[in-house]
Amino acid sequence: MKFLLVGTNPENTGAATHFVALAQALAEAGHEVGVIAAADGLIEQQLIHAGVQPHRAMFRNALDPRGYLAVIRVARTMQPAWLVGNFGKEYWPLIVIGRLLRIPGRCSATACRR
Repeated sequence: MKFLLVGTNPENTGAATHFVALAQALAEAGHEVGVIAAADGLIEQQLIHAGVQPHRAMFRNALDPRGYLAVIRVARTMQPAWLVGNFGKEYWPLIVIGRLLRIPGRCSATACRR
């Protein structure tokens, strides 16, 4: 199965560590994993060492068009079965993008369940 995980928080947080663990576990289980992460953040650094090459992007807020365009570009190329977000500023953009591209989405918060 193909997953596109979006985690653009550049900070070293517990949520970022969990995001990395999820991406690694999915890849190790044989799934195709695409990741969109902030440049030089913990997620990008950790995943490069794990052999997962993230795409660089950033959501400055839920209305940041550059974030939307980056996710749409990667999603159209990768054609994932699922979009998965981990940080609040990405929840609503992933719902909108998922509906636009007809890709189911899940976020770590219950507010994002579709």
